[in-house]
Amino acid sequence: GMYNMLFLNKQKGLFEQPLHFQFVFGVLGGSPFSPGYLETLLNLKPPGATWSVCGVAKDQFRGGMCAAAWGGHIRVGLEDNIKMPNGKLAKGSWEQVAWAKKVTELSGREIAQGEDARKIFNCLREGVELE
Repeated sequence: GMYNMLFLNKQKGLFEQPLHFQFVFGVLGGSPFSPGYLETLLNLKPPGATWSVCGVAKDQFRGGMCAAAWGGHIRVGLEDNIKMPNGKLAKGSWEQVAWAKKVTELSGREIAQGEDARKIFNCLREGVELE
């Protein structure tokens, strides 16, 4: 359904390109994370679109590791998961962000900063701020 709506709205010019896709796993009534399902979603996204993975509970870390390895972005935070991969309570979202940074660096990628992040997410228009 989501893909068809984006396709129809793209034809009407409602969205500025490139699009960003946030693939969410593990929500009640949704799909649990699996690399195979993520691969299917990636094959549906338009060429040049950026993407990230967000997962609830255990899906946050499994999805994040896969996203880092496959060239996507990772969303983490206490709003989706209160624990760390070892099962202990996170001290704050910052601890999960540190985990995401480490996973990204281990996959051989760099962390985007400032203007680079704005370019990646197409936030260079006037009035769009990330801070």
